Amino acid sequence: MVFAVLSGDSDVFPVLPPGLYPFEFEGGRVVLNLIFGDIEDALESLLVCGEPALEKTLRSWNVDTWSMAGKPSMRLSAIMAMLSGLDIPHKPVQIKPKTPWHVVPKMEVTKKTAVVVGGGLAGCFTARALAKRGWNVRVLDSNPEVAMGASGNRHAVLYPTLSAHRSPFTTWMLHAFLYAAQAYRPWLSAGKIKGELNGILQFAVTNKQRASHTKLAPWLGNYPELGVFLNAEQASERAGLRLNGGGLWVPKAGWLDVQVLCQFLLDTPGITWEPNIEVKTLAFEEPVVILANGSSARDFVQTQSLPLSLIRGQLTSMASSAASSALKIPLCGAGHILPVDAHSNHWLGASYGDAYGGEDEENLAKLTKIPLEAQETWSHHVTGRWAGCRAKTPDHLPLVGPVPDVAKFKDKFSALAQDGGRFLPHAGAYWPGLYVCAGFGSRGLTSIPLAAEYLASSISGEPTSLPRHLHQALAPARFLVKSIQRKI
Repeated sequence: MVFAVLSGDSDVFPVLPPGLYPFEFEGGRVVLNLIFGDIEDALESLLVCGEPALEKTLRSWNVDTWSMAGKPSMRLSAIMAMLSGLDIPHKPVQIKPKTPWHVVPKMEVTKKTAVVVGGGLAGCFTARALAKRGWNVRVLDSNPEVAMGASGNRHAVLYPTLSAHRSPFTTWMLHAFLYAAQAYRPWLSAGKIKGELNGILQFAVTNKQRASHTKLAPWLGNYPELGVFLNAEQASERAGLRLNGGGLWVPKAGWLDVQVLCQFLLDTPGITWEPNIEVKTLAFEEPVVILANGSSARDFVQTQSLPLSLIRGQLTSMASSAASSALKIPLCGAGHILPVDAHSNHWLGASYGDAYGGEDEENLAKLTKIPLEAQETWSHHVTGRWAGCRAKTPDHLPLVGPVPDVAKFKDKFSALAQDGGRFLPHAGAYWPGLYVCAGFGSRGLTSIPLAAEYLASSISGEPTSLPRHLHQALAPARFLVKSIQRKI
């Protein structure tokens, strides 16, 4: 694992917004984490908490060597000293410590064996991420085949949530999208999975979306690799159909067959697939158990506090017409429509809600929001459908990390009820060896690959490819912390 901080212009690396970006080489055996941005802020985001003694106790990794042009500031020297086992001379500098409630106390794993509950995309990616680190992983699922739940989508769209507004959600989704696109592309080129990453067109169809695109345009001007706004003529050329309005061209996006993807991921040395197993208790010999079974992750005594709920989604297949067969890339507006498949159908959708019935009509109605010059291009002849139930969370960010022991956690951090911002020198209270990777909603194809890598690296005691504020944004215990703080 290598870290490199770039704070200036570069002609070598891609133009990206400030943040931490992992790049894998040699099949994942070498990971280069590029950190774009201010060097002091970037390195401080890698600290566990910023309190020197606790930093050494809780950190599972250290920087071996430093190579730096110029003399570091006193503050930077202090941060470098905390991140390494080296004695780097520095004058005492005040770095405001952060309560490390998101951190699991160090656990010595003598046997690298794990159980993953759930054979969908989250479970398959997590199993693969552990297996390539030398773990032996059992993947258990109640179904007879892989990806029979929400991950059975054979026409899933990969696209980002681009926004000029920086928040934990938009930052996470941007980094996750870029990582996912990087992961999928070589597998597609090698014919190991099915789909196309030839770009998509996004159209603003509501006032809120139009306002967002207006704010996004100048920001994207600095990052053309992420997306470019096209006029109607340019967009029509990309789409293969005549459009009377422009849209946002996202070149790294596209669509994938998730079921085939899951099958490919499980075909990794070190993974054992065990179907038709209903897990009712979390009693395993393996030291690590990961719940990647969607909303069912909350069905155990240890996990009843996890705020997971179900949301239904349906895709509709529509017969192509002579005109619509010319569509070259997915078009996304109120919903999305994909190019024609091998059976001469377009897949469109997706509905998002609790209602059953009328979803085909709902999906077809979304086609009118696409600025097509001739709406009669679409046949509107329904030929089939696919539906699945996804797990979501109240803040739309997934749950990725250790499962908190609620009673012990509340007792340990009860002082936050008097002062929510105070520093408490404690790691979190968690069920030993129990983790969750769930709650991805409708964006699993985009966000699961990075989530799985982050979780596997955390469990393995490696440097993770996420800064501290995203560790906390994904931590399942975040809702407990907020509930304690709200008592102020």
